[in-house]
Amino acid sequence: WSWCSYPEAHALTSAYALLGLAEAAAAGYTVDAAVLGRAQAYLRQGLITPSLRLEPWRLNRQAFLLYALARSGAADVARSATLFESRERLNLDAIAFLALALHAINPQDEMRLEALSQLIINRAVTRATGTFFEETYPDRWNWSSDTRSTALALNALIKLRPRSELLPNIVRHLASMRDGAGTWGSRQDSVWSIIALTNWMAHSGEFSADYRYSVSVNGSEVLLDAATPANVRIADELSIDFAELRESETNTVEFERSAGEGALYYTAHLRANLPVDETQAINRGIEVSRRYTLLGADAADPIAAAAVGDTVQVRLRLVVPDSLRHVVIEDFFPAGAEAINPALAISPTLGEIPSGERINPRESGWGWWHFDHVEFRDEKAVIYASHLPPGVYEYIYAIRPSVAGEYQVMPPVARQLYFPEVYGRGEGTLFTIFE
Repeated sequence: WSWCSYPEAHALTSAYALLGLAEAAAAGYTVDAAVLGRAQAYLRQGLITPSLRLEPWRLNRQAFLLYALARSGAADVARSATLFESRERLNLDAIAFLALALHAINPQDEMRLEALSQLIINRAVTRATGTFFEETYPDRWNWSSDTRSTALALNALIKLRPRSELLPNIVRHLASMRDGAGTWGSRQDSVWSIIALTNWMAHSGEFSADYRYSVSVNGSEVLLDAATPANVRIADELSIDFAELRESETNTVEFERSAGEGALYYTAHLRANLPVDETQAINRGIEVSRRYTLLGADAADPIAAAAVGDTVQVRLRLVVPDSLRHVVIEDFFPAGAEAINPALAISPTLGEIPSGERINPRESGWGWWHFDHVEFRDEKAVIYASHLPPGVYEYIYAIRPSVAGEYQVMPPVARQLYFPEVYGRGEGTLFTIFE
């Protein structure tokens, strides 16, 4: 098979096609065995001998070819064992493919399978939204992406470490990565995510749920229910008022479930409003800060006061250490001011201080595509980003003071829409507007 309409055969595309045909045959569809045999023969003739002289992408591709051969019933035992010796040079997705290939050859190969599963686990990144994986470099030669690698890691660990505590958290992260259309961006991301999540549901007995569960707060039961195949897709929600909690004491929330098929998922959030002068900056996965400068003045000189009619630039700085999805940033105006127009600048390197150069309000600047939409409401600006890669961002918009006075300004807040425990808050400030 070739890539698109190219006349030459393409090894990666051919392996992908072979894998699809093999899966179809395993599912009971009629597939010509001669086609499978010719595809296997074509892939075998393109296999390489690993060495330090070869680029890593060629080793990564070898892992996928070996997986396609093993999955289609034509495993190459010798070359799979040889590639294992170069495991430290492989990308995470290639490690997962190699592990699955070796597992298909011999599920009892404890030494190799244990080593590969540990390599995967060592690369896990755990945050409040779950557990995910990031590649050390993007292997564009082999359709690599962090979402795809996370799905492949889940798929491999289901077989290699079926009782790992990481599995539910990887599932949680993958579920949060879906976009509004229910997909994961690219077709590769979607295909491997669907395969991994389907395997997880079969492994955990999700749709055959049969257990009881309860929730207690400070020893008092507040929820008692049972999970069945009929209601497994419906979530229970409850809220506890602050007045019902203990002051200056530890409050406990206990989850209990009985034995039975299925997995129990839960989230707990605490929301509180504080006086502005008591709020301090918080970093729980996102760092956000705000400063004001006068339009046309040195961007390095922050101000805490402006005259009626001045144009004041609001500079929101975000530090994002890991990839985030569906981020919402809320920034409140001084009560005597109103918004004008936004502009954006980005520093793509984590830890690098933004340049501070003034942004032309008529230009978007590098990185504008990460921020999908901004709403200017009466009291605040609300900025949305469907995906923020790791980096340091500076979002700039303008406000115009219109009513003199001294104003307490609420702090800027950034959070993930579906996982608000990933959260950042700046400091509250005092801003003066004079005649």
